[in-house]
Amino acid sequence: AEIERRVLGLAADLRERLARLGATLGTENAGSQIVTASFPGSDASALAKELAQRRVLVAARQGRLRVSPHFYNHEDDLARFEDELQAIL
Repeated sequence: AEIERRVLGLAADLRERLARLGATLGTENAGSQIVTASFPGSDASALAKELAQRRVLVAARQGRLRVSPHFYNHEDDLARFEDELQAIL
């Protein structure tokens, strides 16, 4: 239960960060630690590749970025993800 609360809290934080960057958030995984997002005019696969070059690991699925924080992630990881993604966008 504690791990579930932790990952859901990280996912909620991540959704807020992505929204600030102008993402359209996927609703198919609302309430889960899996977060999907797209950015108008941006290719999710290209974003995922660029993030990987910056040592930020996410996936591209069905035209969206897919991010799945886990209990070993922390807020600093989310802040770094947001910073790197903002630099790319």
